[in-house]
Amino acid sequence: MQNIGIFNTAIGSSNLGDHIIMDSVLKEMSTLINNRQQIHFSSHDAHLYNALKLQKILKYNLLCGTNCLGSKMWYRPSWAVNIFTAGFIKPTITLGVGWGAYQKDPDFYSRKLLKKLLVSDGMLSVRDEYTKQKLEKSGFDNVVNTACLTMWGLTNEKCKLIMENKQNKASKVVYTLTDYAPDFNLDFFSIKTLLDSYEKVLIWIQGARDWSYFKAIVEKELQFFSNVKNRIELIPPVLSTYDNILAQGDIDYVGTRLHGGIRALQKGVRTIIIGVDNRALEKKKDFNLPVINRKDVDGLKDFVEASYDLNIKLPEQNIAKFKEWFTLYNNSFNDDFLFSNYSL
Repeated sequence: MQNIGIFNTAIGSSNLGDHIIMDSVLKEMSTLINNRQQIHFSSHDAHLYNALKLQKILKYNLLCGTNCLGSKMWYRPSWAVNIFTAGFIKPTITLGVGWGAYQKDPDFYSRKLLKKLLVSDGMLSVRDEYTKQKLEKSGFDNVVNTACLTMWGLTNEKCKLIMENKQNKASKVVYTLTDYAPDFNLDFFSIKTLLDSYEKVLIWIQGARDWSYFKAIVEKELQFFSNVKNRIELIPPVLSTYDNILAQGDIDYVGTRLHGGIRALQKGVRTIIIGVDNRALEKKKDFNLPVINRKDVDGLKDFVEASYDLNIKLPEQNIAKFKEWFTLYNNSFNDDFLFSNYSL
């Protein structure tokens, strides 16, 4: 039996967006890797003796989604690898990964580290054109922009179905906010705008510190919130609970959490994502994801009240190209896991 490693972004993460990513990765890749034993490693934590020992029995690794890469991989890397452990790690294939933020070109250390880790004789899948350009500046000419795997199911047919069923706004809305990208004034304005447009605002706590951030907004605007508290409801930080809320119908999504919004689209919910970083803004640019810049939330009410238009442009040829290559690559490792191979 041939084994593969999976750098799992949901292990050790306090952000349920990472669980949404991994749910989509395992779903989209299931038919391509179901003949391999999968050994999961945390992408967030340093790889110690046991993890490095397990690398010996692998053929390759998959690095799954999120902000794994950056221009300064020596400084608090989102993918917890370094020049000392890189020599023990088998070749790694990226799946819809992204560059951590808008940054300068990768430095010498980052280029050398990525060259040591990532496959050079195949394809690297990235989530947007910005990440593709950064990897190319790191010396890779085998990069393909496939979008994040969370988006692969958002086909033309899916978009049309959402528009047909969700043309006009619902009576309730799910809102999310982002603790690591706070803006008290603009986020408070967004909440007020949604309360003007919807009967009820449900706030989903996607990240572990989102609740503290929301409490800080409430305390700053206590008089306002005391008058509307019966119209605000909190959704616990549990993905299955969030999924159940989305499945109830008569609900929209508007919020700053990118993958909270993509999950809503996966579930057929009318969605507007408020972009607070490069991830959402680049997806808007590349794939026409329904994103508005948080700087433009003064026009949020117009977006909410307007008839819904959803026209996501998936890079379908790139996705097909990557899948075709990956299938050949995966099958190139001959497997003797057949009892009939043995004569008794």
